[in-house]
Amino acid sequence: MKIFQISTFFHPITGGVESHVAVLSKYLKEEGHEVTVLTSDSSKIGQRIANKVGSFEGIPIKRFLTLFALSEYHRFFPGLFFYLLKNDFDIAHVHGFRKFETYLALLAAKLKRKRIVLTSHNPFPTTTRSKWSEFLIKLHDVTFGKFLLNKLDKIITILPSEQEIFINKFHVTPTKLTTIFNGINPLMLEQGNADNFYKEYEIDKSQWDAVVIGCGRLNYAKGFQFLQKAVASLPKVLFFIAGGDDGYYEELKRIYYANSNIIFNAKYIPQEKLRDIYAAGDIFVLPSIHEATGGVLLEALAQGCGIISSDKGGTIEYLTHKHGIFIDPKDQEAWLREITNLLSNPSKKEKLLENKGNFLKKYRWDLLTQKILKVYEEIN
Repeated sequence: MKIFQISTFFHPITGGVESHVAVLSKYLKEEGHEVTVLTSDSSKIGQRIANKVGSFEGIPIKRFLTLFALSEYHRFFPGLFFYLLKNDFDIAHVHGFRKFETYLALLAAKLKRKRIVLTSHNPFPTTTRSKWSEFLIKLHDVTFGKFLLNKLDKIITILPSEQEIFINKFHVTPTKLTTIFNGINPLMLEQGNADNFYKEYEIDKSQWDAVVIGCGRLNYAKGFQFLQKAVASLPKVLFFIAGGDDGYYEELKRIYYANSNIIFNAKYIPQEKLRDIYAAGDIFVLPSIHEATGGVLLEALAQGCGIISSDKGGTIEYLTHKHGIFIDPKDQEAWLREITNLLSNPSKKEKLLENKGNFLKKYRWDLLTQKILKVYEEIN
């Protein structure tokens, strides 16, 4: 099949959706399908991405001129519509509900009588929107939203709870819906090398009692600012935050300027090196104000980190209480308390890691790709 994967942003932009599209495209290609990623030329912050045609890990990329941005995550790039009209395809797979490109792809697919699939990526709920954004979303949902969803050939949700919202709020026919979790790259299931991490970042392991890892875009919504009390109160614990700058790096540097026990890596990190970072961690923290799922939780769990995560969004539904500790992301006392407790009680961490291998099997991307292929085949 000839498949177009469509997302607002793509590599070198980092994030959960971008990683999802990259890994899915890789496995679809390995299955013998022709895959191209269609995306905007926006870099979120800074200059546009100059190369409109390129590739990432062997996957062709076509970028379109962004005419304007409605919000931080919404870009209007109408060239996508004309490209879809001019080029043949079997499946258009768009990533993200309430996006301009979803409407453009839907219109093109219907005009060409081709199939279109949406992966929603759990947009329910979030607490970082402005009042203006909330108004536009409500207006969209009661008008175009219902129309859009019922015209799609299939909707893939990444959590079962999304299905309930689509059925009850948007009156989507249940047969149009299926749940396929975000996956974990099998590469991340292989044991990382912590020594590589210490060497690359020139860290003297003997100076630290423990290492706490965080991973996510450096954005206010990711909540790394809520670790201030824990960082200040645990000077012998090294905090290492990995993630590309999403416009908040300078503010984080200002917040933590007096703390010598926290390091920010504000650049894209390949999966192999990210695996080594997880392997060096005793604890992994995800303090997001809202997190669709938190696929990084699975990656960190695979490398033996004890998980402490935000309880906002789909994290609990994704990881479950059996393998993680979940708290209010803005409760700085709770971050300090839970990090301290987990470091002081090795048996508690062992309990969280118990039977992790069998748990993670259902999230393997190679297996999930087969489920997505089955969706394509059923509607094609």
